[in-house]
Amino acid sequence: MSLLQIENLTVSYGGAEALSNLSIHVEEGEFVVLLGANGAGKTTTLRTISGLLKPGHGKIFFDGADITSMPGHKRTKLGIGHVPEGRQVFPDHTVMENLQLGSFPVHRDASKASIINDVFDLFPRLAERKTQLAGTLSGGEAQMLAVGRALMGAPRLLMLDEPSLGLAPRLVAEMFGYMRHLHKEQGLTILLVEQQARMALQVAQRGYVLQRGQVHTEGPSAALKTDPAVVAAYLGRTA
Repeated sequence: MSLLQIENLTVSYGGAEALSNLSIHVEEGEFVVLLGANGAGKTTTLRTISGLLKPGHGKIFFDGADITSMPGHKRTKLGIGHVPEGRQVFPDHTVMENLQLGSFPVHRDASKASIINDVFDLFPRLAERKTQLAGTLSGGEAQMLAVGRALMGAPRLLMLDEPSLGLAPRLVAEMFGYMRHLHKEQGLTILLVEQQARMALQVAQRGYVLQRGQVHTEGPSAALKTDPAVVAAYLGRTA
C-alpha cells in the first residue's frame, strides 16, 4: 500500500482543466520528483494534496485512508507537510515564532522541543538567528525557515514546491544537500516539484514528467536522465 495514492484527479480553474485524470503514487520512504514546464500542473498537484484546492473528480488516499474531502488542517495532522513556492514565512515574527507556528499538529511539548533541536541541527543558521525577524533573513535563510517550519509538524510526507527558486547556485546545491539528508539520514518521504531537473533527478529515486495536467512520462530517475525526450526538454545536452 502506497503512502500517497492519487487516482484520476481532475482540477479546474475557471473552467480550464489544470489536472486531467492524474494518477501518481509515492511509497513510504521514497523520494519522488515532479517535472514539467510552467503550467504543467505540478504546483496544482501539491496544493490539491494538501487541501488548498478541491478536485472536481478523482481520489486522494494517504496511508490507505480517503482524504479527498478532508480539510487541509486535518491533513497536516495526519502528517502531510507542504512547503509552498516563494519562501512564505511570517515576516513580522521571529525565526523561533515561525517554527513554533509550524508545530501545532504536535501535542507534546517534549516532542516539540526535540523537533526544534533537530531543525537547528539541520539548519545551524536558524539557531543563530532564532530571535531575528523572519522578514530580515536572506533568501536562503528564509527558505531554510520555510522548510524548518514544515518539519516542525513531524510530517510523514514532505512536499516541496520549487525550494531552489531564486537562490544563488551555491545555495541551490546546499538546499539539495538538505533534501538528500532528510531522505537518506532521516528516512523522510519526499515529493518534490523542481525546475532544476538534473539536480532533482540526482537526489530523487523516481520521477513523473507532467504535461497539460497529465503524466507524460514516468520511471526511475536513472531512466529519466537518459530518456531522449526528457533530456531534450529539461536536461539539455549531456557532456
